[in-house]
Amino acid sequence: MSRKLPPLAALRAFEAAARHQSLTAAASELGVTSGAVSQQVKALERHLGIALFERRPQSLRLTSTGRNYAAPLSDAFDAIAAATGRLARRHGQSALTLAMPALFAIGWLLPRLDRFHAAHPELELRIRSSHHEPEPATAGIDAAIRHGRAGWGAESCIYLFNDALLPVCSPAYAPARLPPLAGHVLLAAETAPDAWGEWCAATGAGGEPAGRLHFGDDGLVLQAAENGLGVALLDRRLAEEKLREGRLVAATLHPPLVRGTAWYLVAPATRAAEPPFAALARWLLAEADGPVL
Repeated sequence: MSRKLPPLAALRAFEAAARHQSLTAAASELGVTSGAVSQQVKALERHLGIALFERRPQSLRLTSTGRNYAAPLSDAFDAIAAATGRLARRHGQSALTLAMPALFAIGWLLPRLDRFHAAHPELELRIRSSHHEPEPATAGIDAAIRHGRAGWGAESCIYLFNDALLPVCSPAYAPARLPPLAGHVLLAAETAPDAWGEWCAATGAGGEPAGRLHFGDDGLVLQAAENGLGVALLDRRLAEEKLREGRLVAATLHPPLVRGTAWYLVAPATRAAEPPFAALARWLLAEADGPVL
């Protein structure tokens, strides 16, 4: 019997958007625009005759039907990815699936990805983004980029660089450097709810903000800052491309706040010795040692 399936591209777009609760993060993972993801999701809703998302001005939320539909789809795509990975390894193909937070992908990795392809045309790198701490060796993931203080069990952890928080905004929002709090709209991620509090405690910055906007992840915060919605507190290394291009500017004269946390490449110890992973690790380390703005 033939299977009656909705368009697979629409299913893939919906599953990614549902998993991230973000069109921007889903678009980063799939390598398309957020508008393309939105159109695919709407096409799936028309096909099914059911609303899968509640659309709000600054957020995207699954309906109860959407949540029930997304879970088995994620399981199915994970199973496909795992089967494909096993097949590729059996036939000697050099492929790695690397998971990471959306902001790391958007702000740091994607601007450098052409250099990776030029240096390693023989290695296929499959990028996945996630709000949650990804677990290598599960769901088809070979390695992951994680943020923290290391110490993740028996997994291999390779230090890349420290994080350093810096308030940033668009030039249109603040043409000159201004105090990062008083009178400004603060942009915050639900994945880092205490970041602004840490900044205030470390710098002694005071004053009441004009308001706050909360987003599901730092990738959306980055986009909101670029769109002139307020001041974002972001890792300077992950915003460096937009700072270099002038799409973002520092919103304070304070130096970046170094908290003792860092970014790491994490993989099972058995994977760390394999040539594809070793090549990826060497390239990431070389890029991490490159110039910082």
